[in-house]
Amino acid sequence: MLPNLSPPRAQGKCGEPTSSRGPTPPDRYCIIGAGAAGLTVARNFRQHGIAFDCLERNPDIGGLWNAAMPGAAVYDTTHLVSSKRMSGFIGFPMPANYPDYPSHLQALEYLRAYADAFDLNGDIELNAVVEWAEPCEAGWRVRVAGESAPRAYKGVVVANGHHYKPHWPTFPGSFSGEIIHARDYVGPEQLAGKRVLVVGGGNSGCDIAADAAQRATRVVHSMRRGYHVIPKYMLGRPSDQLMNGIEKWPVPRALRDAICDRLLTAFTGPPERLRLQRPDHGLFATHPVVSQLYPHYVGHGKIHPMPNVDRFEGATVVFDNGHREEVDLVIYATGYEISIPFMDRCVVFSDSGALKLLVNIFHPELDNLFFVGLIQVIDGGGWPIMDRQAQLVARFIAAGSAAGRRAKWLERLEKQDRSIHNQRRRYVNSQRHMIEVARNDYQKALTRLQATTGASVQSVQSVQSVQTIQSASASPDRVPKHANGYFMEEMEGKQLLYRLGADKALHLNGTAALIWKLCDGSRTVDQVVEVLSGEYTEDASRLRSDVAETIERLRQEGALIEARQITRGEHRTTSSESRASGFE
Repeated sequence: MLPNLSPPRAQGKCGEPTSSRGPTPPDRYCIIGAGAAGLTVARNFRQHGIAFDCLERNPDIGGLWNAAMPGAAVYDTTHLVSSKRMSGFIGFPMPANYPDYPSHLQALEYLRAYADAFDLNGDIELNAVVEWAEPCEAGWRVRVAGESAPRAYKGVVVANGHHYKPHWPTFPGSFSGEIIHARDYVGPEQLAGKRVLVVGGGNSGCDIAADAAQRATRVVHSMRRGYHVIPKYMLGRPSDQLMNGIEKWPVPRALRDAICDRLLTAFTGPPERLRLQRPDHGLFATHPVVSQLYPHYVGHGKIHPMPNVDRFEGATVVFDNGHREEVDLVIYATGYEISIPFMDRCVVFSDSGALKLLVNIFHPELDNLFFVGLIQVIDGGGWPIMDRQAQLVARFIAAGSAAGRRAKWLERLEKQDRSIHNQRRRYVNSQRHMIEVARNDYQKALTRLQATTGASVQSVQSVQSVQTIQSASASPDRVPKHANGYFMEEMEGKQLLYRLGADKALHLNGTAALIWKLCDGSRTVDQVVEVLSGEYTEDASRLRSDVAETIERLRQEGALIEARQITRGEHRTTSSESRASGFE
């Protein structure tokens, strides 16, 4: 269960105006936005001792996942399209009692718990609308609505997301019925008894079409091109977990993509069997649709696929193939435009409209301007990737900017950025894919950069994750402390730091309790494998290899527990004893 969640609070503290701070800029950073991206930046800044204010325009946190806030991009039936295992922040997995694909309400609940667990609420200013931000000699000036003078900050982190400004397509003619954007869609009740046209082939478009199939009198779905539709489950597992495993195979990308493509075709058959357009691109050349319901309703004749809209004629829609339909409501599920309304466009975009940013985070000229969350992950959840972005920004700031360091750092950034842009060439050339990244490739690029910052995470007060340790047999004062993928245990007066990769076997339900036992040296590698086998679905040999590799790496780093060697097998227990200890 999630911890008790504090209710939305009134607006917090306000920063002092620039004039009262004098000419020297404050040693604080401004984080704009308190959605998923802003929260993970705040957490990482807190861990690295970086002072900050987090400004949120709405009266509550959660960003697009808070349906009660203006500009929210979720509707009643919204669920994550990435599984919970692939979606949680690093070191803070989603609760075991969550379904594989949590609802938007559970996603918001998780974000609230995250802010509460890492004590972030006190540094978040609600109802703080940033009207303008601009660089100056001393750092940055940030103008907040209702304040007489701009605030001074050392730097700015933009974390306002990219689902705020709807993209509205234009078609010849005029439509006499109602037109809305997906952002204004609330739920299936809105569609009852209507003839509905949904325009757009992304996840929102297919979700809304599936909703309409249950309540509308007729549903027509228009797409410019065919899209690959991936079921949420394959071989009894969430499909993103299966495909992410294939993505890690040490074979050329073209072969990995071909394997995933063949696997999908084996499960779903060719799209034209359902009267869908055949995609004119490879599986991961566009952002795929992840849906269990859309093919179901198409196959049952409840959704009628159509090509692109050609024109409107009153209540009639004419499609590219000449087909005509009369509809009452048109819903544009056509995505969003990247919008930074509080900053001069030329700071962020080139004349051609391309982003100036390196690795989607760093500005090539301003080393005190950062962007977190300006990504679209083509093959998995975005939150853990945002966390890695925030880690990198925090480490960059913590490392300082000594003379001569910037040139080397910029060279490394440009190298990784070229790598990302080379990978991006495989995507369909469209505005939608301007910020598209592949999960594993992008993570590797950030990891390489992080290793060069020279900064290390500080020992800070950490907290339990959503996965509480209720099942552990440890006393409260022996609770493991962990944050940001680092697990810490106080033992015999020594603070030992355990770094575990986010994609390793130990990053599972019950991780905190298991790590406590590992640190105490009361389990062998084989026993750890036995404990984890109920949750870790890959083969036991790989699981044992992962566990042994982690322990060996920690030993080599000089961070293994000195009290006992858990690989000696001195304290063997039976499987029933292991279960009794609360791990399974």
